[in-house]
Amino acid sequence: MLPPIPQGLVPVTSQHDVAKPQPAVAPVVPVQESAKGSAVSLDRDEVAAAQERARQEQRRRQQQREAERDEAGEAQQIPAQLVEDESRELSRKGLWVDISV
Repeated sequence: MLPPIPQGLVPVTSQHDVAKPQPAVAPVVPVQESAKGSAVSLDRDEVAAAQERARQEQRRRQQQREAERDEAGEAQQIPAQLVEDESRELSRKGLWVDISV
């Protein structure tokens, strides 16, 4: 007969661990009130309102600049007939060109 193995030498594996019972339903924690400063509110704060005003002002300035450019561009506009003639001459899309070297 073999001598008994001391308990300190016996390897411990997951098979030897005691199964821990898991609850069927996770515990529910009651809802806690958050701080009023961090709560989401429907009121717009001053920072957001200031940013929106700045965006609107920037859009208005940009539209004014575009309108001024359009007015200046109309004075220097090339007649449409000349533009069409140039586009016919310059358009070579889809044309084959023979090149001899």
